[in-house]
Amino acid sequence: MDKRRLGLKIIENFTVEAINETIICIECVFRERYTDFVVHEIDLEGRVVALTATEAPPCCEEEEEEEEEATEGVEGLIAALAGEDAGTAAALREVLVDGPPVTLCAASKDARRLQHEKVATLGLCSETSEGRVRVFRSTKKEQRSRRNRWPRGKPKHVRFALYKENADTMECASLLSRFLRCKKVGYAGTKDKRAVTTQWATVSKVLPSEILRRGATARPLMRVGNFSFVELPLELGSLGGNRFEVALRRATTDEATVRAACEAVTRCGFGNFFGLQRFGSACSNAQIGEALLSGDWRACVDLILAPRDGETAPAAEAKAAYARGDLETARKAIPRTLRVEKQVLDKLAKAPADFSGAFHSAVPKNLRLMYLHAHQSLAWNTLASERINRHGVAVVPGDLVLANSTGLTADLTSAAGVRVVTDPKSYAHWDVVLPLPGHAITYPAFEGAAEALARAAVRDDYARAATPEASLAGAYRPLFVKPSNLRWRLVPYNSKEEQLIKTDLDKLRDVDEPPSKKTCRVEPSQSALILEFDLPPSSYATSCLREITKSSMSKGFHAARTLEAAAAAAAAAQDESPPPAASSPEKKMAAAAAAAVQNDEQPN
Repeated sequence: MDKRRLGLKIIENFTVEAINETIICIECVFRERYTDFVVHEIDLEGRVVALTATEAPPCCEEEEEEEEEATEGVEGLIAALAGEDAGTAAALREVLVDGPPVTLCAASKDARRLQHEKVATLGLCSETSEGRVRVFRSTKKEQRSRRNRWPRGKPKHVRFALYKENADTMECASLLSRFLRCKKVGYAGTKDKRAVTTQWATVSKVLPSEILRRGATARPLMRVGNFSFVELPLELGSLGGNRFEVALRRATTDEATVRAACEAVTRCGFGNFFGLQRFGSACSNAQIGEALLSGDWRACVDLILAPRDGETAPAAEAKAAYARGDLETARKAIPRTLRVEKQVLDKLAKAPADFSGAFHSAVPKNLRLMYLHAHQSLAWNTLASERINRHGVAVVPGDLVLANSTGLTADLTSAAGVRVVTDPKSYAHWDVVLPLPGHAITYPAFEGAAEALARAAVRDDYARAATPEASLAGAYRPLFVKPSNLRWRLVPYNSKEEQLIKTDLDKLRDVDEPPSKKTCRVEPSQSALILEFDLPPSSYATSCLREITKSSMSKGFHAARTLEAAAAAAAAAQDESPPPAASSPEKKMAAAAAAAVQNDEQPN
């Protein structure tokens, strides 16, 4: 076993940067474009999930007929119903997402009959009243219809590949649930927002043709496909891992350095730290989790509505109004895209003193659990940082290991049996686990553990939390993991606009290979390091990348590097030519870099 020691420094009080003193730092820019970070889920059978087909499988005569009727597409049906009336077309789109009823005019009974047929194809309900067709949504009737036409002998759940670009997993699931009018869209894990990701999702008793038709309008750059019928819905954690393909741009390195770094991480692994996105802006998710545990609902609301760096002017205005107690101004100013914040303010406007009601009604359960898990993750990172800083990869007395080790790769529940190490020679560093705090776990006793637990703000009252969902049992997480199937290559490129990784949607559209896989027509000006690797569930690619590059993966660090590069490019252009016009590429690059700082990934 390699006995190297990792030097560590605390970054923003909740994560660590691992620096292998024997390896040279690889300077690069991480996630300059969201297409530089591509993620494919690996299911429990070890298959990599990819979007390769977008057709609904024919499973019964009824569904085949429905597919033929749906060939016009949603927009075609809306256009046929609304004619040239843009207002009616907009109103019909609103009905599709639970808007108010719409009344259509018709010149004859036959015209009304055609309107009823097209409305039914859209999945809406209609009725004739005083010679007009009233269009509306009826969830109960729709669910009854689905039950009546479900294919005989088919399992009641449909699984499909969910492909998304630059979008949050929970937001996409919520939108699909609304558009498909089902209670829940199941998925195994949340994926990065600022990325291109593909994963399995499941819904109950919604036909594939209906998922295709309605899902097509839910969000741009979101696609569904690869349908199948399954017996059970997906639950969080039911995945085998994730496959990552990452482009690190403006890499200043050589093949020997990259090879040494990749061999080291394959041999020794990396600290299994939770990534920065787990904690939100300025660690707000963990702070909300701590307030939730204490039942301080006003603090929860205050933290949700606290100012954030890089937010839009309307959002900043609304939050400033809330801070000075002007709830009505805050409610009107908050952008509709900030759904949780808007719902919190709407509730407070009706009952200004009911912070508990505002928090629990506006914040869905999965988001409340995310806040609690952020608190646990912060405590785990702090404990792991102290453990590695003091003892490196050596197994020491007082460490925790599984009582029955079976090749641990993923997090385990509090029910997993652990033992305290007394004979370090009997174990490898892969066996060591650390606890996510809770009332049903064992804490380690290595030298420095007590101080680390105190620094991590571990509580002693998890069983007496303010609400039942906040009563955390705890879990165990491997201290070290290593990537599998790690591959790398250095590729030339000339412009930030060049796409370096081919996505599933590119492959479906038969887009040409990225420039990185073709011979450059001009002498390349920059190099990118392309890394491909698999990680177990709940392990973060940013932690692995930090270990390989010995460079921070925080968005602030890389946004600053992007701005520096834009400024340097603009200065170089100014030195070589007359003052550029306002629309010069350099100014556009600087503006894009500034926007990237503001619009970088949110917690997911």
